[in-house]
Amino acid sequence: MPAAPLPEYEAERQKALESYGLIGTPADPVYNHLIKLAAEICNTPMAMISLIDRDRQWFYARYGVDIEETSRDHALCAHSILQPGLTEIRDVREDSRFADSPLVTQFPRVCFYAAQPIMTPEGFCIGTVCVAATDPMGLFEFQRASLKRLAEVVARLFEARKSVLESERRLTHIATHDNLTMLPNRALGLDRLRRAIARAHRYHTKAALLFIDLDKFKEVNDDYGHAGGDELLVEVAKRLLAETRETDSVARWGGDEFLVVLSDIDDIEKAGSKLQALKTRLDQPYNIRGKTVRCTASIGLALYPSHGEDEGSLLSHADADMYAAKHSA
Repeated sequence: MPAAPLPEYEAERQKALESYGLIGTPADPVYNHLIKLAAEICNTPMAMISLIDRDRQWFYARYGVDIEETSRDHALCAHSILQPGLTEIRDVREDSRFADSPLVTQFPRVCFYAAQPIMTPEGFCIGTVCVAATDPMGLFEFQRASLKRLAEVVARLFEARKSVLESERRLTHIATHDNLTMLPNRALGLDRLRRAIARAHRYHTKAALLFIDLDKFKEVNDDYGHAGGDELLVEVAKRLLAETRETDSVARWGGDEFLVVLSDIDDIEKAGSKLQALKTRLDQPYNIRGKTVRCTASIGLALYPSHGEDEGSLLSHADADMYAAKHSA
């Protein structure tokens, strides 16, 4: 069976499919009811909601079929998503595109096949509502119209699911991020630290915690107001992100305090080098409300497992190290 060519804008189509969070998840019972209805209306023993992923066909919901997925190369629906309307084939054994597909030559031995595309509002086809039978047959016009309406219902249900997922993500982000700097907040920062410790323990590596406190931040607030202080905190967050890797984590601990969690650090010297690089960056002058402002930072360091084997021990050590740095400056 020749593999179907990729649709135009395949990357965007895949992104649209992924936005629904469907692949690999169990179907809500409503979808099983819908495809059973499709089979009953079309008088076929099989019906599926087929989603075409990067390299596989995923049967999100199915009726009369035991398999959950196939290779995309063997998927009849990989061809159907290439056209905007209904694909209807009386006998796929006579179609050179499908005749040697395992779905045709082996179980479930598909003979008749019809598929209606599931379209996103942006015009991408992410899969189909399809029906199949083991004998040649055809659909009546009312069955074709019903299959089209069912695919539209499925598309609208997918959109509703997407809206719920996006709302949940927004709420989660609000609950776990600082609304000024948009960095992870204290709770998420602690979670990132725990994860770094767990990873270091599992792979016998090291992790480092940097505890950062801005020097004389109160003076900036007094001189430039809370708006000026907020502007400084946002700029500090940007500098921290610019100086860390994607595998590291930056969080706002509270007030003018920040955490940086460094994963997979080789030794105390590497962690110390990162501390110095961050301090150099943070100690550079800031432009606050049109004025040049100098606000240095004191940074404490704790290394797992040398300075503690849990988040509490590392925080205590890094905090004490930060105060020692502040008083020695």
